[in-house]
Amino acid sequence: MEKNIRIMVLLLALLAAFGGMAKPSLPDLDFETYDKFPSSGWSISGGEAGYSFSVDDKVFQRGQRSVSVEFKGSKPNAGSFGYWLALQAKGQNIKLRGAVKTIGITDGWVGLMLNVHPDQAFSNMREQKLFGDNDWRDFEISLDVELKNASAITVGGVLSGNGKVWFDDLQILIDDKPLTSSQLRETPRAYKDDEFDSGSMLVLSGVDEATLINLDLLGRVWGFLKYHHPNAGGGDYNWDYELFRFLPDYLSVVDVQERDKSLVGWIDRLGKVTPCIDCKVTNQESVLKPDHRWFYEFGLSKELIKKLNSVYEGRRQGSSFYVTTNSRRRVIFSNEKAYSNMPYPDDGFRLLALYRYWNLVQYFFPYKHLTDKEWGSVLAEYIPLFLEAKNRLDYEKVALSLMGELKDTHANLWAGRGEVENMRGEFYPPVFTRFVEGELVVVDFYTENKRDISDMSRLSGLSIGDVITEIDGVAVEELVRDKLRYYPASNEASRLRDIAPDLLRSNKAKIDISFRRDKLMGNTSLKLFKKEELHVFQLYRKPKGEKSYKTIDGDIGYVTLATIEKKDVDSIKNQFKDAAGIIIDIRNYPNTPSMYSLGSFFVEDKRAFAKFTYPNINNPGEFGVGNVAVLKPSEVTFKGKLVVLVNENTQSQAEFTAMAFRAGRDTAIIGSKTSGADGNIVSFALPGLLRTTFSGLGVYYPDGGETQRVGIIPDLEVKQTIEGVKEGRDELVEKAIEVIRTREAAIK
Repeated sequence: MEKNIRIMVLLLALLAAFGGMAKPSLPDLDFETYDKFPSSGWSISGGEAGYSFSVDDKVFQRGQRSVSVEFKGSKPNAGSFGYWLALQAKGQNIKLRGAVKTIGITDGWVGLMLNVHPDQAFSNMREQKLFGDNDWRDFEISLDVELKNASAITVGGVLSGNGKVWFDDLQILIDDKPLTSSQLRETPRAYKDDEFDSGSMLVLSGVDEATLINLDLLGRVWGFLKYHHPNAGGGDYNWDYELFRFLPDYLSVVDVQERDKSLVGWIDRLGKVTPCIDCKVTNQESVLKPDHRWFYEFGLSKELIKKLNSVYEGRRQGSSFYVTTNSRRRVIFSNEKAYSNMPYPDDGFRLLALYRYWNLVQYFFPYKHLTDKEWGSVLAEYIPLFLEAKNRLDYEKVALSLMGELKDTHANLWAGRGEVENMRGEFYPPVFTRFVEGELVVVDFYTENKRDISDMSRLSGLSIGDVITEIDGVAVEELVRDKLRYYPASNEASRLRDIAPDLLRSNKAKIDISFRRDKLMGNTSLKLFKKEELHVFQLYRKPKGEKSYKTIDGDIGYVTLATIEKKDVDSIKNQFKDAAGIIIDIRNYPNTPSMYSLGSFFVEDKRAFAKFTYPNINNPGEFGVGNVAVLKPSEVTFKGKLVVLVNENTQSQAEFTAMAFRAGRDTAIIGSKTSGADGNIVSFALPGLLRTTFSGLGVYYPDGGETQRVGIIPDLEVKQTIEGVKEGRDELVEKAIEVIRTREAAIK
């Protein structure tokens, strides 16, 4: 349930954004002028799940009214309300204050809600764990954020779980001063366009070859105008709906001459474009450059090519309605509506989903050149697949397949994957499996306490080290082949990592397993459980209550980044400065960033360890080389051997951290290929309440060496063996100790 709360709140913001608000004015945040709720400008989420919203003139903190949210359904989730305000303000901090009263809050919490768009900052007070019965109390959300980069805010409240809550006297402050109407801007016209809110009214399935070519071209023109034409990017048009307005006439053209003429007319109707005097030419040293080859590959008329080039020469500079960057040059996608009222989007909206995704990759994905397929060919391939998706499950599956084309483990369907999740199964095995030596192996049990493992083993009929060979009579190899395309990943190591824990899931409460133990074959009927009945962990365990560092094998330091705290770094340096060697385990996701603070312990002089490429929103499609990541030595540096442990669980920040440690004076990286998905992620929505991401900036070694898909290649490859799993040995740690002792002996 908690996983859905943020999604619902983000959707609430998107829905509110399209509520048709007019002049910039402050809403009634103390609810005194309302007789019913929601009133004009306010949006709610959760009504269909049993959450009721109303004005209460009997219970209030100040004035004569408050707003209440109460759960009256049978299966609690979350109910929330919000007001969207277009912002034009400067400042470093924004606060939302308000009074809250609760009765009988169980299975969740309540909180004020403040969201700074696009994806700048967010809080709904979940961390305060406000539940139970509480008389009126004043609460505050405070977010430190560069507001000049913010386009809007959403304010409101949320009830997660059962019970009833009242909200009163909300106040918005910027740098501790009340928000004024002068700090609001007029709502862009695109927000007021609601013509196709209920559907595109288009039927597109069963297209012939000529129509497919025309739709391929249209997707490119639509995306090109979206990110280049000053008026399309200015918020004057709802560009999603402009597609639906243009499509009927476009689909009726009889030949390419009429097709091109219709596209020229569309561009002309957007308004005149004047040549840009501030536009810079593409830097020839950029890693990626704008790709406009398609201007010349569709047999376009000279007039249409001229129009497209004129738009490029007069392209918008700076932030647009759909894309901006923050102070760290990270790209942010805004105003990409999720259309949550369409669980199974119609033909037009499914085509829109493909167009939106393809163009975001075309112009803002730093690793487009590393896909297996040439990205230009992907659009035509997927048009019929999206149009032929017959139901919600087909739609989710084809979306996952499209994301898989990026070969980026960050590119996945992180929300709105309901039918695919249902397909994978609501029942989970009590065992955690991984691929070891190419076979599916039981490596752990989903239990919080290790002492329970013997009981779990007895009840399941499985033991650690067992090799699963068949599931319900189907060979594991066949099951993997069938599922590969629905697990997007940068490389096979991370793909198999993600598939392994799902292979034993089912919609049945019991499955039949064939397995090999030593050289003997066995069978068991494995009982499965609902997820909430198990202590399910993803990828690896994080030992609760254990320090992130300890001494092993007498005088060797061991550090796991899975539990490292900021305060641990100085203690690690002090305790291990004279150790024979240090092992840093990054077969996990770091609990807190430590690449700079701890990495400085292992260098004796200034060392560059990575460089980045950044998107240029002034020239969509260009990724230029930016700053270089550098380690500066600590006052005291480590003189011994550093060994870093990695495997397929080492992903993103963990990989970046491994790159930093590799720059150390005497470092050996031991293990196997990492996930191959480095850098930050950017997120956006697709029609039908799908939420996805991909890598947002490029990460390279200082010499230009790739990390995406390649991963961090170990200096010494060491992989876990089935025998080691069975014996409970950590073979990577054993090899690390051996490497340190060998160096120690050589020095002596």
